Amino acid sequence: MESKRPSIRVPKVTPDDNRGSIRIRFRLAGKDYQITGWGQYDDPICLANAERICQVIKLDILSGQFDPTLDKYRPKVDVPENVVSIAAKQKNLREVWEAYKLAFSATTEETTKLNVWKQVDRCLARLAPTTLEASASYKLIPELLLYYSPGTLYRVCICLDAASNFGASKQIISGCHWNDLRTYLPEMTPNQRSKQTFTEDEVNHILDAFKTNKFSSKFSAYKDSFYADFVEFLLLTGCRPSEAIALRWKHVKGNKIHIKQASVYGITKGTKSINHNREFPVNTQLRALLDKRCPEAVRNPETLVFPGQRGGRLCLRTFSSRYWKRIVDALHKEGKIEIYLPTYNLRHTALSFYAKKGVDMATLAKLMGTSEEMLKEHYLGADRAIQLPEI
Repeated sequence: MESKRPSIRVPKVTPDDNRGSIRIRFRLAGKDYQITGWGQYDDPICLANAERICQVIKLDILSGQFDPTLDKYRPKVDVPENVVSIAAKQKNLREVWEAYKLAFSATTEETTKLNVWKQVDRCLARLAPTTLEASASYKLIPELLLYYSPGTLYRVCICLDAASNFGASKQIISGCHWNDLRTYLPEMTPNQRSKQTFTEDEVNHILDAFKTNKFSSKFSAYKDSFYADFVEFLLLTGCRPSEAIALRWKHVKGNKIHIKQASVYGITKGTKSINHNREFPVNTQLRALLDKRCPEAVRNPETLVFPGQRGGRLCLRTFSSRYWKRIVDALHKEGKIEIYLPTYNLRHTALSFYAKKGVDMATLAKLMGTSEEMLKEHYLGADRAIQLPEI
């Protein structure tokens, strides 16, 4: 049996002031290491370069790629101690963003890097080199609005704001040139679709379409019914799709489902809930659904409850684009659904259904892993099927 690799404590690796010159010094596994030759400590360019190397050293220690000879990290050319470098050119936004990513790569969640950071990369790749210069910061948002919605760019602006402040604080750039990008975005109206829910009739049409393969192509290798239980589970529990994807049979114990993990971009992490290990009661409907998928007596604890088509993790992006959207759009065209809503709105629908059935807000918030304020502000939608009594 392969022995477990021991964890390595990453030491503090930062440049320090050694009588006016820059020195990198740290201790690892009982041994002292030191690198000099970086130039003057009061030179922002030299200091920024040394800080970049510190991040490389820490990442190498974490990944097991550390070079104990230090040859990999030494300056390629020694900087004379009496020479101060002069920045010939102002760093552009892409360079500042790359420096920011390098500095915070070790402390940022992989899902954030795969989702948010990649979106920023895509946006910057759209822009002409001249637009990335500090003097053209006012052109950036108008150009990106040709390709992206204000909602998408809002998150991008938050990242670039942080990168701009970082660059200025480390004297990589002369000022916070890109920390006001949000002011160039048009005023955004609340996304009413985010609070919309399906009616009971619409839910029945959706479940029927999945179960009966109503819109399946006869040439498709995988029928829509493959996902019927997954859709019904989301509706019955109101859990986040990422939580259902990460659910294993070991999390189903007796009359409780323990929701403690989520799978985002193929990475397993804790849930977004206030309480990362919450319990959801198994009622008669859920019991029948789970037993149909796999009788309790033969369940493998480590097996996924809702695996993908080829046995691995279910890919939410594939499901949403190839199955959910096609089916819900088709039902909308038939007039059986009033408005198209994404997969996540099954959570809103479940919350609204349970609220109408008399479950109080405090209990709902606990079951769904959120707060009462979030329920009211983001989840509970108006009842489109309501029939008002006569006055």
